[in-house]
Amino acid sequence: MRKILVTFALFSLLISNASAGLIFQDDFGSGNNRANITGNFGNWSVVSGNVDLWNFTGAFAPGYAVDMSGNQVGSIQTQEMFSFAANATYSLSFLLGNNQHTQDNGLIYGFRNSAGVLASGTISNLKSYLTSLNTSSSVVTLYFTPDSDLEASIFFTSTGPNDFGGAIIDNVKVVPEPSTLAILALGLIGLGARRFKK
Repeated sequence: MRKILVTFALFSLLISNASAGLIFQDDFGSGNNRANITGNFGNWSVVSGNVDLWNFTGAFAPGYAVDMSGNQVGSIQTQEMFSFAANATYSLSFLLGNNQHTQDNGLIYGFRNSAGVLASGTISNLKSYLTSLNTSSSVVTLYFTPDSDLEASIFFTSTGPNDFGGAIIDNVKVVPEPSTLAILALGLIGLGARRFKK
């Protein structure tokens, strides 16, 4: 009986460590269409240029998404800084599309703080990127494993010409990834429990 209780306690501990709890999520909500936003909106701050908040259709419906190029290419970051633990892996994912323009718009995205950019991804040409995937929208994921405990914000920066239409982003999420060791331990506990039953 004692072995079963110890196994159960260990299993419970590993389950809590292995689960991926949501750190941040934003689907940009609802409201009115807004063009050329500067300053703050929702969970975000426009740090350069401006962006649009539109009620798009298709993969971005229902609700709103951000066009990263208002009448200038824009850069946004979360108003809140999030805590990240050393040697843990986190994923930033978001839905990406291109707002019908054929310009060479791109997008830089990732994590940053006062020390600079900590992890980032770059898509230099949205049209080529989405065409190569044979789709009009795609979920993009970036993994980040800090060397030390730190705080950081999430950022998106549009690149390319000022043209009233750029990268569209929606459904932004940050979650911790379950550790490989915890998943392996769960498997071993399962095998041990099965053997114990026999």
